[in-house]
This record gives sequence, structure tokens and C-alpha cells, in this order.
Amino acid sequence: MADSQVHAIFSDNKTDITHNEDKENLWTIRFAGILTAYGVGSAFALTSPTGITYHQITHLRFLATSATAEYEGLLAGLRHALDQGIEHLHIEADSEILDTSRSDQLLTGTKGTTYDKEIQLKCTQFQTCTYKRTLRRNSTMIKALARQAPLRCLLPSGMIRYSQTSPSV
Repeated sequence: MADSQVHAIFSDNKTDITHNEDKENLWTIRFAGILTAYGVGSAFALTSPTGITYHQITHLRFLATSATAEYEGLLAGLRHALDQGIEHLHIEADSEILDTSRSDQLLTGTKGTTYDKEIQLKCTQFQTCTYKRTLRRNSTMIKALARQAPLRCLLPSGMIRYSQTSPSV
């Protein structure tokens, strides 16, 4: 699948989002996870159809890889979107946990892991959940936010930082 293509997955009708009424209700989530010398962090940015963005960063205070941090960032974003009652979600990331080679599968890596199952379960709860793998240069901002998670620096107004002491799944 080309980077410019977006395929619907885990939707009731398994169709591409092309109708204007769906695009008007389409939210976008970007996520990242990062392992630094200061610790492990994850972040997500959830953007409304009108362009308002909600940011959250999480300091992961347990032994984790950068892949685990990415999973945690995506899961946190999916949970937040579900809590807000969002029905149409589009996921964008340069993450290796997104598989764009198959339109019926969201994740790569070892199929059947706890994270894979949890993310697939969350995605089925949306009317439509689409994804697109983006270029690394398009993920600069969200990765910078994930890098700040383990640091004790001041955050911009309106940004939320959480501390997580164990994996969510």
C-alpha cells in the first residue's frame, strides 16, 4: 500500500472513509514512544476535525523498550478517544507497530501479543479506525513530546503529563 493510501480497518462496513459526513467527524491521533538516557516516555496528540489538539505525555516508570513505549502511547490515545465518545479515528505514525502492507491488520511483530490484542480490541470499538504510516519527518513534534515525558521540565499550558508505574496490559 502506498503511503498516500488510507485503508479502513476494524469498521462495521470495512469501507474507505470517503464520505464528507465521515470526514467531518474524523479525528486524528499521532503517537510516539521513546527510550532516552533519562528514561522512557510516550505521547499522543489527538486532533479534532476542527483542528483543536489535545496532548498527553506519559513517563513510563518501568523497564520498557521503545516499542513498548509506542504501544503505550497508542493505547493511551485510543483509550482517551473512546472515553470522549469519538466514533471515527485516523491513526498516523512512523511507528514499526503499524503494518501498511495489509489493510486488515494493524500491527506487525509477534501476532497475538497482549498489546496487539488490546489495540485490536480498542480499534473495533470505533465505527471506523483507519491508519497511515507517515514519514519520520512528520513525527518530529510528537517524538519531541515523548522525549520530555521523563524530564522534570515545565510543560506548555494545557499539556498533561502522567506517570505510569506498570504496563497498561
